[in-house]
Amino acid sequence: MDENLKGALSTIKNFILAAILFACAFILYKNAVFSGNWPLGLVSMGPLLLGAIIIAFPIARWASWPVGKFFYDGEEFDRPQPMFSVPEGKRKNGHYQEAFDGFQKIAGEYPQELKSYVEMIDIAIVDMKNKKLADSVFHQGIATLDNKEDCDTLVKMYKAISSRLDINLHAAHHPFELKKQDRELSEPDYYR
Repeated sequence: MDENLKGALSTIKNFILAAILFACAFILYKNAVFSGNWPLGLVSMGPLLLGAIIIAFPIARWASWPVGKFFYDGEEFDRPQPMFSVPEGKRKNGHYQEAFDGFQKIAGEYPQELKSYVEMIDIAIVDMKNKKLADSVFHQGIATLDNKEDCDTLVKMYKAISSRLDINLHAAHHPFELKKQDRELSEPDYYR
């Protein structure tokens, strides 16, 4: 049986039980008022309180549902999402090779995740100053990613990150003159 159907049947059953308890409480209270038997009136509060407790949870669930949907849309993943924080922490601590290996492991487990390729390219160029490694990661990402938008984003990010290496290399060789260079890369042929 479907989980939603089970929940709905359980809620209906609880409302029926609460309605019976409210009816008993009403009958006991009515008899207590007309007969002048106030202890019976106090006893009638028991079923009333129990019925209120039984329906409080479904009413609270229904009332909180719109707010809950606002903060948690119910999207569930079939497997855990990649943990980028571990390699990011290693990079911040200066362990660039370990960070690169961490992102490479994530790229192996989640090949369609764009962030791992961008981070590996960034580490290779900015931290390790290894353009060949960045090129191989770039071509691996282009060959692996299925989404055209992700490929376009990877090309743009690769160009932007590569330009940082070009600027740094030029500044190292010519510290007093930093010329504006044409650092445009040719568009890779990733529409095979």
